Amino acid sequence: LSLSEAHAKPLGTFIDRLSYDDFLSFLKGRKASYQFSPSDVEHYLNHGGMPGICFRRDPQVQRQMRDSHLETLLLRDLQLLVRTRVPYERLKALLQLMAQSQGQPISLSAMGRQVQLSVPTVIQLTQAFVNLFILKPLGKTWYFTDCGMASYLGAARIENKLFHMERWIFSELLAQLNYRHRSSFELKNFATRGGARLPFIVRIEGKRPIGIAVDPSEGASEKSLKSLTSFQRSMRKPCNLVVLHAGSEAYLSASGALCAPYTWIASSW
Repeated sequence: LSLSEAHAKPLGTFIDRLSYDDFLSFLKGRKASYQFSPSDVEHYLNHGGMPGICFRRDPQVQRQMRDSHLETLLLRDLQLLVRTRVPYERLKALLQLMAQSQGQPISLSAMGRQVQLSVPTVIQLTQAFVNLFILKPLGKTWYFTDCGMASYLGAARIENKLFHMERWIFSELLAQLNYRHRSSFELKNFATRGGARLPFIVRIEGKRPIGIAVDPSEGASEKSLKSLTSFQRSMRKPCNLVVLHAGSEAYLSASGALCAPYTWIASSW
């Protein structure tokens, strides 16, 4: 379940508005049927959207259910895909490392050294985790399909606001794109050697590409705007540019980028 579905609300429409609307007209006439708060997002990050688990109020019961679910995935379901003799604790350690490295490129050899597994084994297991819908690849990195499982595996301990904003935004983007556009969309990221970075690039068939920067500050920082400019130049065609930030105000930058609170992405407009 997405955040809106967990609250018994229709799936957010923000990403569709980004692909269609003139940003200035959108800001002047904006009226959301519902919006979420940062505390709603934080709760979702901790509990996730897995039916049968996410609505359990007792933390101990929820943890026991996650323990059981993970054991089933790694000791039974995984064995149907790959015949591996890697011990359960090492499989779990690999997933913990991945949960705490979401959105960040990390070499497979470095990952293998940390959990004492060979590179071929890490590659095989990573693909199996994708096939089990535990992970969703994005460029040279990945995100967990369920935020709650990632938090249980250690993501909640990461003290980095941007990290948590991006892992939730990914889950929301994926939900909206999968439900509304199925096979007619592409979700990528963008990075340059010069340091420009956009965690999400959305391409919907027949629409302008959307470059999305995520900023943990109260508005669009110079770094975020420069990354959008770099992406625009690389495309050499019109794009919709967006900064999702941790502030509460929405506005247009001097370059025409929409700068909006990151919680808006789950809202219906």
